Amino acid sequence: MKTKHFSINRSAFTLIELLVTIAVINIMVAMVFPAILAMQEVVRRGNCQNNLNKIVIATKKYEESFGVLPSGTVNKTAPIRNVPIGNHLGWIPRILPFIEQTPLYNTIDFSKGVYDAENEQVWTFVTPDIFKCPSDYSTQGSRYSNYMACHEGTETPIDADNRGVFFLNSQLRSKDISDGNSCTIWFGEATIIPSSHWENLLPPNAFSPSLGWMSGSPGTIRNTGQKINDKPFYATWVMPFNEMGQINPAGFPYKISTEDNKNNNDTETNKTTPEILWATELPEQFQVGGFNSFHAGGANHALGDGNVRMIFETIDADVYKKLGQRNDGIPVSLD
Repeated sequence: MKTKHFSINRSAFTLIELLVTIAVINIMVAMVFPAILAMQEVVRRGNCQNNLNKIVIATKKYEESFGVLPSGTVNKTAPIRNVPIGNHLGWIPRILPFIEQTPLYNTIDFSKGVYDAENEQVWTFVTPDIFKCPSDYSTQGSRYSNYMACHEGTETPIDADNRGVFFLNSQLRSKDISDGNSCTIWFGEATIIPSSHWENLLPPNAFSPSLGWMSGSPGTIRNTGQKINDKPFYATWVMPFNEMGQINPAGFPYKISTEDNKNNNDTETNKTTPEILWATELPEQFQVGGFNSFHAGGANHALGDGNVRMIFETIDADVYKKLGQRNDGIPVSLD
């Protein structure tokens, strides 16, 4: 008996079927991709909050060791001018031993100012990662910090009479915060970015001025006097770092070449002093600015009790102002 063999003819995809399949795959990817990006941002925002929590813990450990909270900044004259002249040793260098950065801490000469030649190598050191928000790619590998101490509830220069927690020559204890630590902002996040992020609202090549992570100036201190995620103010004067956080030869206080050197074919770099380079005072040099972030709708803030919260742009301006002040007698809560 003969066995009959049956064959089934299978045809390949037609061109139309192939195109339809590709189109369906593209639609599925387009639907899933935003969800993946959203999940990644949730993780980054959580890591950002974790950084702020560690900073609060380190600050409290500093208080346990020294009896007071770290000064926001230190200087003989007031108010703080946002140029590299003066002492300006800020709060970040002081808490380094409490975030496992003791070797870096030991390289700082605390008897001298931030911009002194003895501290130049540390001043230009890349910021430790704990002070960088994972959502802000512009600060990765830079000398900038994303986390700022709060000095006031209004836009006013950094001075000794500020009503926040970290200000000029401050020597506060946690118990001195009469409004309560759970009702007072200690730290928040901010961006140091070029004007391109703000859709040409700022002049070309403008950027948020920062003197780096060591300096107790607007690069590490802010206030709650302006709306969250409002556009930053910009530098109209030369800064030591360019907008990418790299050394700016035209603005570095110890290495300025002059026209006279060029005319004399002098190969040595002229030691122009900071006092000469930044002799002109500008109103913007006393401006501090507020908190902002790359997180949609708000920015992370840390309260004095260690509670880290996302505060949204829609918060009442008066409530936000009171959260930035330690002793206005009107404590407010985010709950």
